Amino acid sequence: MSQTASSPQSSGKRANRWLLYGPLGAGGVIFAIYTVIWMMGANIMREELNNWIDDQRQSGFVVEHGKISVEGYPFLLRGKLMAPVYGNPEDGWEWQAERLYVDTIPYNPTRLILMPYGEQQVRVMADQGTEIWRINADVMKASLSETANAVELHNVIAAPEGGTSATSFNRISIGSLRANTYLRDDEETGRQQDIGQFALLAEAIFLDGETPERGIRITLADASIDAARLPELMDAVGGRSTYLNWQRAGGEVLISSARMVVGSGDETMPASKVALTGNLSVDSDSYPAGDLTASIADHAGLLSLLVNYDLLSADNARDVDGTLSMISSAMGEEMRVPLQLKDGRARVRTPLGGITIARLEPLE
Repeated sequence: MSQTASSPQSSGKRANRWLLYGPLGAGGVIFAIYTVIWMMGANIMREELNNWIDDQRQSGFVVEHGKISVEGYPFLLRGKLMAPVYGNPEDGWEWQAERLYVDTIPYNPTRLILMPYGEQQVRVMADQGTEIWRINADVMKASLSETANAVELHNVIAAPEGGTSATSFNRISIGSLRANTYLRDDEETGRQQDIGQFALLAEAIFLDGETPERGIRITLADASIDAARLPELMDAVGGRSTYLNWQRAGGEVLISSARMVVGSGDETMPASKVALTGNLSVDSDSYPAGDLTASIADHAGLLSLLVNYDLLSADNARDVDGTLSMISSAMGEEMRVPLQLKDGRARVRTPLGGITIARLEPLE
């Protein structure tokens, strides 16, 4: 009788133990698998980071760093580079920081997120001498992958040592900026990573000049732009080829939307609201070419800024102001102005012809 009564109790204890040990065992197996994945990801991350460094060096950039370590287990993969230096001797600039963190996740270690820590320095070499800009930011991130890159900035302040700069700007501040690029294949031609898509959203960008009139304030900027034949365009921008090669390959920039609220540093002057759509390329003489449509409100602030920076003569500014004021009175607060870039000139197209607002320089 006693043996028969004890059998169900023993079976129940064994069942309760399996309910406890089963999940613990499964969790241990999952944790062991995750640990293996993390270690494999760490190795891949090191390889991707070394590959990126090698690619940059082969492209002519300077990349230096101290000790590299990988940490962050078990939640993420975090590489740490001490005393990183990155620069382009040909263009005359060099960046450095106290340290650089490189984050990724174990199951996708080919996507790198770069985050500098501490105060940064940018050394700019020019004919006037060498300048050092010191940069501090609440958030500064760059995301890198094979087909997509992104940048995110918050509360950035940059100022030159000594308080003055040959650039005429004595301080640059950025409230927020997000930008990303995406590469995709051209389905019609079959060319891989041939089209680049760019998007931007920025707020509260201020470039302080020697005087308020020489400053620039951008309270809002956003853009959506596509560029065809991107490899040829980047070669031209980097000086490895010419813009004519990009043009012969069928290169074109399509501006789906580009908006900006911009004015001088003198806050008594109104800020102008400018939007652009259209297309850009180069002609056979390497001059910028294309047709654009500009939407403008409060154009006086923009014209004043162009005159302050010698991008538009005072005489031309008066002519443009008269034309835009006439159009504005007919269209209302916001006017749409057709622009044409042709034969080395930028013109406002009107029913009576065109008014030249700027002479263009050839792209080299």
